[in-house]
Amino acid sequence: MCLSCLRNFLGDTSVSANPDHLKSASGGHLGHVAFGATMLASAALHNIFATYYLDFFLSVVRVNHAAFYGAQLLFLAWNAVNDLLFGWLSDRLAPMRADGRRNRLPIIRVGGLLWCVAFCMVWWPWTDVAAAGAAGAAGHPRHHHPQPWLAAANFAFVLCFYDAMLTLVEVSEE
Repeated sequence: MCLSCLRNFLGDTSVSANPDHLKSASGGHLGHVAFGATMLASAALHNIFATYYLDFFLSVVRVNHAAFYGAQLLFLAWNAVNDLLFGWLSDRLAPMRADGRRNRLPIIRVGGLLWCVAFCMVWWPWTDVAAAGAAGAAGHPRHHHPQPWLAAANFAFVLCFYDAMLTLVEVSEE
């Protein structure tokens, strides 16, 4: 947000009430506020995810280390492809507006909803976490989950799905 927009938003009357350089296709000041609110929510959601997903899957779900590193390698490959893929899809699927620019709002709406679903899926594992804890407490080797393939598949899927929806929304916002 530019300095004159901030001054105008805060009520500084020394700045013109409606300068032409602040008008945007998304609604002037309202567009700036909406974009800022979207970016704040995006950063908050992603920081919660980035801070806690590793601890959750390693300590609570108890994904074994080999499966964890395998899922991270799969995610590395997926992340290299999905930015390009979703950028291309965003360009192709967004309808054209009268001014010749693309309207990405429908993509952001659907992608935002799916991103929230992906975020929630992270915290509801596919396996019985209580059983994983009991197995660890009973002396299961290295305290890993009794169904390591399912815990690893869960970790890999939610990591890739979450990142795909994050990419879809953030590429469309740009």
